[in-house]
Amino acid sequence: MTDVPQSLTLADAMSLYQRYSPDLSRARIKNFQAAINRWTAFNGPLILDQICTGNYADYRRYAKGLNLAVPTIEGHINCLRALLRHCGPVTDSCPHGLGLIAKVPWVGKRLQWRPQPKPAVPLEHLSAVYQVADLSRRPTRAIHPTIFWRVYLVVAYNTGLRGSDLLGSLTWANYDAANHRLVAIASKTGKRHEFAVNSVVTRHLAMLPRVDERIFPLAPSNDGMIRRQLGELCELAGVPRFTPQWIRRRAATEYERVHPGSGALLLGHILPGMGMTWMHYIDPCEVLSIAAGKVAQPAAFLPPQGG
Repeated sequence: MTDVPQSLTLADAMSLYQRYSPDLSRARIKNFQAAINRWTAFNGPLILDQICTGNYADYRRYAKGLNLAVPTIEGHINCLRALLRHCGPVTDSCPHGLGLIAKVPWVGKRLQWRPQPKPAVPLEHLSAVYQVADLSRRPTRAIHPTIFWRVYLVVAYNTGLRGSDLLGSLTWANYDAANHRLVAIASKTGKRHEFAVNSVVTRHLAMLPRVDERIFPLAPSNDGMIRRQLGELCELAGVPRFTPQWIRRRAATEYERVHPGSGALLLGHILPGMGMTWMHYIDPCEVLSIAAGKVAQPAAFLPPQGG
């Protein structure tokens, strides 16, 4: 390893980590880079073998002063520790250490955190925003804003997809109308998700023009604009602002209500102790198809009575 710098920085360590871990997801790399950037902004480009437990304690105080969430702060420290362990000596717990630094410092006492209940948008608020979609001004590209927002809300609620995945990973090629199936690739994990499509989603997808290969012909970089416009629609509807993440939580809650376990399946999560069963023995889409037919829909999503 003659090309390894004698005085390793975290940036050097990250390069080595990527070299020896070619399967790292983009999301994982992004998390490491965020941790390095925050650390460097506070500590400067410290040499790896100069990092000590006190540096971690100082970083925690600095990050708390920025009002970063405790899971974010500890996640940064986990990333830094992983880099140091990779460059540290070979041990029973880290058999692939490169031996470039003598030891890996203890990260110190962890910050305590008790998760608070996360908000989920009520179905009535989804219905209210759907009804005022005819007042929307954006997006303006290719699809009329009213149609865009009504289909977006319906698909977001019935799939539980993240906002960025709604824009980035849904294509017409992955929509099987005959068999009521829709496939998406999660940008965060790279996992393939297959959804059962109910009649509400089918009816709304039929409203969309096929502008290009994407169902929603917007780049994921438009996620910020979508959030802002959604906030404006909430104000027009007279309901508190909510985000696509709140819709995702409501979707998981309602699926879980009608079929226990389907909320986790909808989000692509695996419950503890169920990994082998769900990966090799259960067809998630069959389970989701049962739940999709029963899940409660916001009133405005449904066709008028007698229609």
